[in-house]
Amino acid sequence: MEDKSLDFPNNDLEHKVARLSALYDISSALNSIIDRDELLRLIMRKTKELLDVEGTSIIFWDSKKRMFYFPLVVEDTKEIEKSLKQLSFPDDSGIAGWVFHEGRPALVNNVDQDPRFYKQIDKNTKCKTNC
Repeated sequence: MEDKSLDFPNNDLEHKVARLSALYDISSALNSIIDRDELLRLIMRKTKELLDVEGTSIIFWDSKKRMFYFPLVVEDTKEIEKSLKQLSFPDDSGIAGWVFHEGRPALVNNVDQDPRFYKQIDKNTKCKTNC
């Protein structure tokens, strides 16, 4: 009887190995890294690698100012990274604002087609959000 469990393309196997490796690295870091920002940066780098994207960011909320901001950014270019870290936007703006206020996730395949998309971030960073 032939074993079909290994009968799939190499790129699929490589992707599965990469995902497992990233999960292992993240779970190891959870038990060894004390600094929150360092841990989040590691998770963001691994996510960026796995998704093969140009960048990742985490949006925090300032409850006093009712604004979102980008304290942690991992981008291909330091210029965009620096630019994003200097930006903030109202908590009722964009897809992030909708998710925040609705308490529901949103899967957006094309931000250009979504009226909730907050274009000011792209204008300020001179970088196009690709989804």
